[in-house]
Amino acid sequence: MLKDLIQLEFIMVLLTAAGVCLRRRGVITDGGRDCLTDLMTILILPCSIFLSFVGNTDMEALKSSLLTVAISVAAMLCTAVLGIIAMVTGIRSWAPFWWR
Repeated sequence: MLKDLIQLEFIMVLLTAAGVCLRRRGVITDGGRDCLTDLMTILILPCSIFLSFVGNTDMEALKSSLLTVAISVAAMLCTAVLGIIAMVTGIRSWAPFWWR
């Protein structure tokens, strides 16, 4: 399993390096860069995450995966709520210095 994860990460690093090289040569324009970024975040990254869980299909792995998703969603919701509260109340003292 670790070998598969390393292989998936290596593929993403290679794709990123190829994109950087093509961008520096001028082959990829700004529109192409945006399209490739969307492709990487919408298609390639979720597929690699899904493929990393394919080998572990026992009940314990499913429970830990669901727990991971639940914790991630809870953290995202808490962050969103805190951001909305900060926007509504105008609190900026917590913000990093470059946002002030």
